[in-house]
Amino acid sequence: NKSSVKTYTAKIDKTAPTATIEINGTIGNNSWYRSDVTIRTKDVTDGAGSGIISTVLSHTALTSDTDGTAVSLIITDKVGNVYTDKTTIKLDKTNPSCVSSGAPAGWVNTNVTLKGTCSDNMSKCKNVEVSHIFSREGELYEGPGLVYDNAGNSVACPANQLVKIDKTNPTCVSSGAPTDWVNTNVTLKGTCSDDMSKCKDKEVTSVFKNNKSIYEGPGRVYDNAGNFVECKEDQLVLIDKTPPFTPYATSNDVKIEGPGCEGKRSSDCAKHGSGKTSDISCTIKVKMIRNGGDCYIWGPNVNGRDNLSGFKKWHIEGPPIDAPICDVRVTGHCLDIFKYKMEDKAGNIGPTLTVTIDGYLEEGKS
Repeated sequence: NKSSVKTYTAKIDKTAPTATIEINGTIGNNSWYRSDVTIRTKDVTDGAGSGIISTVLSHTALTSDTDGTAVSLIITDKVGNVYTDKTTIKLDKTNPSCVSSGAPAGWVNTNVTLKGTCSDNMSKCKNVEVSHIFSREGELYEGPGLVYDNAGNSVACPANQLVKIDKTNPTCVSSGAPTDWVNTNVTLKGTCSDDMSKCKDKEVTSVFKNNKSIYEGPGRVYDNAGNFVECKEDQLVLIDKTPPFTPYATSNDVKIEGPGCEGKRSSDCAKHGSGKTSDISCTIKVKMIRNGGDCYIWGPNVNGRDNLSGFKKWHIEGPPIDAPICDVRVTGHCLDIFKYKMEDKAGNIGPTLTVTIDGYLEEGKS
């Protein structure tokens, strides 16, 4: 018997296939995607092996935000070798949100810092807060800028904060000073103007009560941001509430006139002196010696003093002082009473000086 020999060729495949997972989409920061992604296999090969029998990819696309979706790839060849791969995809397409805050309730004269508070439900905020400093004068709605999430999405915080900055002082015009001396209170007025935050009060006033002769101003004016300025001290305040001193006289203040007249004067007025503040009475006696002709006596020219506003005029009761009061030669005796009050330039009237003029002729003289 003859036997026959058959030859068989055996193929051995111990190597698993290879491939990669390819992801297409907009890549952001920190391994986050910021758009829809598509997923496919790439470079799939079994080399010289038995050949691929199946390819299973768990996801071909992702369109919803996810903080981590596992994508797996399983490739099996004909003899059962298996290739596996896995990756995790993080997807955040949604911008974060921001709440703006920090605007003051009204006008301020300093810089303003606005704050943006970030929130994000997926990749979380890169910074919870952002801030921005505003220094420019004006009244504008502003926002603090951009906030970002960890994927790189951003949003501008709302420009809903009314920022009102005024760093400029207001201006003031002073007025109200009288044109001359007064004996009453003086009220000065400051008129405010401000182009930005406007004046807190349109006018300010200041009342001056005491005697003075000095330039003054009504004080400060403020704007609504807290800026202020001192109103100019350019108002001449002239206040005199003090009456003049009591007038005073001496015997020499009585004038004697007439050809050949001689006279001797005596008085108790000098003892009162000057600088008094109450009523005074005194007598000036005039003894006339007639040497021929008429002899006349004129009323006294008294003196007065006011230390502040100064003399304005006399108030006189009695015969006129600018004419002779009597002819002693004819009458032999004359007795006249004068009352003097001094008025100063502020309108104050001082105490009364009463002067009695007692004139007589010495008999037996010619």
